[in-house]
Amino acid sequence: MMDYLLKHRNINVAEFRIDKETNNVDYVNILDEKFSPVNIKASEGGKLVSFNNWLINRCIPNSRDGVERLKREYKVNDLKIIMLALYGLSLSDHYWVDREPFNKKWENVNLFDNLNFKYTPYFAEKHGKEWVSLCKCIADKNVELVSADDICKRYGIEKSYEAFVKLGEEKECSDFKNDINTIIIADFLIENTDRHWNNFGILRDGETGKWIGTIPLFDNGYSLWNNDFIDINKASSCLSFEETNIDCLKYVNINSYIKNVPDMIDIFDRAFNKYENSERKNALRGVIKIKQKEIEKSLKS
Repeated sequence: MMDYLLKHRNINVAEFRIDKETNNVDYVNILDEKFSPVNIKASEGGKLVSFNNWLINRCIPNSRDGVERLKREYKVNDLKIIMLALYGLSLSDHYWVDREPFNKKWENVNLFDNLNFKYTPYFAEKHGKEWVSLCKCIADKNVELVSADDICKRYGIEKSYEAFVKLGEEKECSDFKNDINTIIIADFLIENTDRHWNNFGILRDGETGKWIGTIPLFDNGYSLWNNDFIDINKASSCLSFEETNIDCLKYVNINSYIKNVPDMIDIFDRAFNKYENSERKNALRGVIKIKQKEIEKSLKS
């Protein structure tokens, strides 16, 4: 007997049951191979673990401020309960969870048509003493996001540059390798340390399941030594293809992507015009100068 039905739009993808004591999935049956979020060739035990982890990733992260208060208010000890009560909906894809009497439709529950969500480009805004950045939702009612992490699990490939690019090209995804290379170069330029496997991926047609492109560059908050001392001599760590961003450059020819280095100081001055920490701002400006010279030198070599 099933408790829930995972759906992709109005397609039945999987039926599953939640153990009332552990709140973990103890039964799952894949009904649609094309939109299955887990590897259908895995063992039954493997499917249970993968499917349960996939559901957990749809929950509010435990690290998020206010989570414990939320649990107290809703009198639950597991965020999965709240997620399932809200149909497991997301603004990143077209999956959702139906429950008895199993008579709801995607058109009546999806957030794209039934949520008054403000679509805006990235911009900086100050909340109290903290600056935050906001951006519009990348997905819409026609296109969904699938993370690189979910892709690797779904197709059973290793987390490597070669395997990921090969799969993208097999799927005839437009400009796939070029887009991945662009992400590598951008992360090197801005010293981004948070390009983990959930911070890049593909755009998928929600109706046909066709890969239509990579997710545009997003979530670049851990850049420019955001969480560390400013040190140009310390290679920025990488969470995707190699240990550092500079190591990832072995996969690309930077000269093919950057012909002329823009005035990075001018860009920095305009971007940090309202930044109030003058000491950190001056330190950042100094390393940006060094960074620009390094890039100019690499293009000449």
